[in-house]
Amino acid sequence: MLNINTNELPEKQENDFSPFKAQVPVLIEQFQVDTNQQTGLQYLSLKAQVLDGEYKGRILWDDFNGLIDGTSEAWNNARNFNITEASGARIRTLLEAVGLPQLTDPSQLVNKTCVMDVYVNKKGYQAVSKYLAAGVQSTPQQAAPQANNPSANPGTASTPFDSSNAQPPANPFASS
Repeated sequence: MLNINTNELPEKQENDFSPFKAQVPVLIEQFQVDTNQQTGLQYLSLKAQVLDGEYKGRILWDDFNGLIDGTSEAWNNARNFNITEASGARIRTLLEAVGLPQLTDPSQLVNKTCVMDVYVNKKGYQAVSKYLAAGVQSTPQQAAPQANNPSANPGTASTPFDSSNAQPPANPFASS
């Protein structure tokens, strides 16, 4: 059912439009197969806790659609773009960051640490652009210091990652 090989996945994609970007060290607490309630399609769901820094203790999520055998075409049709390629590029960076050349069972990622490169997407939701090995960070973004200044970034939350209700953010790609 699950056999993801980093050599068969696309390279990472960059998302540079965000007014907020941060790289945070995380512990992967949960990585599992879930089912989308609207479409009935299965996907991989990641839940991670920030280990250090300003956002220590906060919970972050990421979803990988179209990577489970037999779901790629349906996910791409449901979202009207190649979501499988985007998910594949992100999970490739995740697997490389934790040193796994191949993923055959979701439990292989539980209790692994890495650095999550997060941003706020165009719809105001927390999103992940890539993963890095623990201790590795890219060049810092210049826009990050303004992230907690609502007047500088209208429409953005003053705290970009609020885990106080311990619920994952709404799916920005879900149809209403």
